Amino acid sequence: MTQRPGLLLATMAAAVAVVTLDTTILNVAIPTISHDLHTSLASLQWVIAGYSLTLGSLLIIGGRIGDVFGARRTFITGAVLFAAGSLIASLATSTPMLVLGEAVIEGIGASLLFPASLATLSTTFQDAARAKAFAVWGGVAGASAALGPVIGGWLTSDHSWRWGFRINVVVAPLAALLVLVALPRDERRDRHARLDPGGAALLAAGLFLVVFALTEAPDHGWLANRGRGLALGSIRLWSASWSLSPVAAALPIAAVALVAFLRFERRQERVGRAPLITPELFATHGFGIGLVTAATVVMAQAGTMFVLAVFLQATHHLAAIAAGRWLLPVGLAVLVGAQLGGRGAAKTGPVSIVRVGIVVQFVGVVVAAAVLQTDIGWFTLAIALTLFGLGAGMASSQLTNVILAEVPRTYAGSASGVATTNNAVAAALGVAVLGGVLRLGPFSDAGSARWALLTAAVLLAAGSLASFALGTRDERRHLVEVGAHGTA
Repeated sequence: MTQRPGLLLATMAAAVAVVTLDTTILNVAIPTISHDLHTSLASLQWVIAGYSLTLGSLLIIGGRIGDVFGARRTFITGAVLFAAGSLIASLATSTPMLVLGEAVIEGIGASLLFPASLATLSTTFQDAARAKAFAVWGGVAGASAALGPVIGGWLTSDHSWRWGFRINVVVAPLAALLVLVALPRDERRDRHARLDPGGAALLAAGLFLVVFALTEAPDHGWLANRGRGLALGSIRLWSASWSLSPVAAALPIAAVALVAFLRFERRQERVGRAPLITPELFATHGFGIGLVTAATVVMAQAGTMFVLAVFLQATHHLAAIAAGRWLLPVGLAVLVGAQLGGRGAAKTGPVSIVRVGIVVQFVGVVVAAAVLQTDIGWFTLAIALTLFGLGAGMASSQLTNVILAEVPRTYAGSASGVATTNNAVAAALGVAVLGGVLRLGPFSDAGSARWALLTAAVLLAAGSLASFALGTRDERRHLVEVGAHGTA
């Protein structure tokens, strides 16, 4: 148990902030980077897409590494890698150098940092402090995603896009040093524990292709190719003249890899070896149902933000940074909602807060759909976005609390990896689904945008129904009380 819980929580919050801000800052800076590096926007898309692919495919493996080697070592290693990748990216003189730093090295570092920070919160804090800790972590993560375009625009316009990476070079090593001070040495691990490299390779391949398909479907189509090729720099990966979309090819291969992974893991169990993901995780009540609830909520959240950003840019002719200012109420409200959720969870239990948060988000999305017009004003939309952000802050932070509450301490890293992977895939799927609805008409069509928001409302309604399967308020209060030690 740490003697410096405040310092530890601040460190975990700083880590999730830099990881979340990274790509959102980069989104705004892409046109400037394209000009400075004399490269195409299509080539630079691989920087952002590559980071998402690396992170999404390695999160579970990163969580398992934390279980085997300890959250402290894993966090420090991840922070060092993240800083090293950021340094390379900040010095980049070409697209391959930027891809190496951001998409590869930073992505690997983030896949270690994210689950290690969640596992640390899950095993360190107890009772009311646990609910508040997850509230801080979730609030910072949500606010960072919303504030990223504003910060990125300011850095790019008034300083340099390279400062988006240089900040990480300072903050990530500082977080590693603070963890050395605030977190006790990792407990001695089972010397027979192993990483299961065969299972890790199959899972990484399957998840990589799933995230790739969800990310590329809007541009290339689900089945028929929309006449767009696929290239990595000068290397042609998929011809624009081919009738089949690369997404249609990726999904079956992903299914084969994931089925092979499941069979491989069952064989590992039969011969007495520890699988990458233990079935015990899904035997706990809150974990499995919590993942389903989180998936629907995250799909709605990510899809809503995408639809509104695209719609505002199309109708109000806003630059990305200006669209970020329009969406700023969400980030601020998420921070407030997360803190309200943390306080409420300590009194009534986290499941009650999750349910209330989902309902508030639902109301916010429905209000946004009702008032959405091509000439909508900032204040009118801000009212709906504030409601949406308050609900998102309340629900998201305590959902993570519920998902991890009953997880055995020895599997905290793996569970955190599964939870973050679940959210990453859900976010990509939400953008693909709601973006598909938006594409039924022109991006400036209020009708299509309204239907996309109503689709988000349906997802939130499904999440609300799923949350009622999580148990009674008293049961979830008990989960908070046993949080860190009830699973030893």
